[in-house]
Amino acid sequence: MNLVKETLQKLELIFFNYNNPVILCSFGKDSIVLLHLARQIKKDIPVILWRENSQLKKYEFANRIIDEWHLKVYDFPPAINDIVYRHGKMDGVGFYMIGGNYVYKAIELSNPNGHFACSMEDILMKPTCERYNFKWDAVLSGHKKADIDALLGKVELKTDLIQSGNVSLCYPLFDWTDADIWEYIHSNNVPYNEKRYGKDGVEFKDKTYNENYHAACVKCLDPNEQENVYCEKEKKEVQNMGKLIDYKKRLKAYTETLKEYMNLEEV
Repeated sequence: MNLVKETLQKLELIFFNYNNPVILCSFGKDSIVLLHLARQIKKDIPVILWRENSQLKKYEFANRIIDEWHLKVYDFPPAINDIVYRHGKMDGVGFYMIGGNYVYKAIELSNPNGHFACSMEDILMKPTCERYNFKWDAVLSGHKKADIDALLGKVELKTDLIQSGNVSLCYPLFDWTDADIWEYIHSNNVPYNEKRYGKDGVEFKDKTYNENYHAACVKCLDPNEQENVYCEKEKKEVQNMGKLIDYKKRLKAYTETLKEYMNLEEV
């Protein structure tokens, strides 16, 4: 597979040019493939995994691979938390400062049955950290130019390397497709989250083990709910803050940040 050979050559060049690279890994299909490839060249490459700590069950697969592959894993809070609303769907967004710009992580929120998080407390008001010691000079990501953004649809990467301040954002899987990902997984016996994906590569409708979805009550932030809603956590009616939030303005800010992130100076 020429694509694999070309990607390994890209990775060799990255590891030659940078002193301290790290992989941004959610342990989904793309990032597990990138991690598997990178470890063929630099077995001890460290990993950044941003967790949503109110629902740790979603990280059972990640924890198993971390243990089996003896990975060194880092986590840190976002600089900014936000919730955006579009087409009847609410997403929690964490903006993480890497180099001179924000990198984002979006999770879809839904009103669940059974155990759930509070969108206000566990998403919007979770701890933040604007400044921290980001010691890496290159961040490898499994994002592909064919990927679909959680909110904005298809937003193509224009290059496989973007400079963000003193940090390079590298996309070694830039030209890969989902079909390429699954061919590599099955051909190389790469472990994948079998509670999230079927053997055919299709994600299950049950999102219990999908870290891109979060079982969270959004009633008090939903602009379509009544002015007062019943809060399961407080066991009483509370004011619906979603009626007071300018979600169009928040979505515009999210969009501008994303465009800035995708259209930085090409290297």
